[in-house]
Amino acid sequence: QGDSKPIRTVLSKAKRKVIDENWSNDDKVEFDFSANANPKTPEEMKRISEMVSSNFMFQHLSAQQKSQVLLVMKRRNVTDGEIIIKEGDPGDELYIIDSGNYTVHKKDENGTSQLVFTYDTV
Repeated sequence: QGDSKPIRTVLSKAKRKVIDENWSNDDKVEFDFSANANPKTPEEMKRISEMVSSNFMFQHLSAQQKSQVLLVMKRRNVTDGEIIIKEGDPGDELYIIDSGNYTVHKKDENGTSQLVFTYDTV
């Protein structure tokens, strides 16, 4: 299997501790899934479900919870060379790549952009 890495199915104790320490129910907000739904065909729902099936954020959701989350997802088409997200942007969106080639860059201590990862769906 070459350079493939195993998929982590559980969080480390250190990561769980950080999440627990920073998790707060004080700002709990009711979200209207129906009002924010974006209609999808059964095929689209199936494809998205398969794409997120190994992601730890989705593994412990009930079928109903997972369906609700998938229904509010929005499709975003991007053009060649478009910056999707950059370091320092708020982490308030989840991106699921359906197709294409994407590169991930990180600036080093001198501010020079360094290629750290290439993602290719083909």
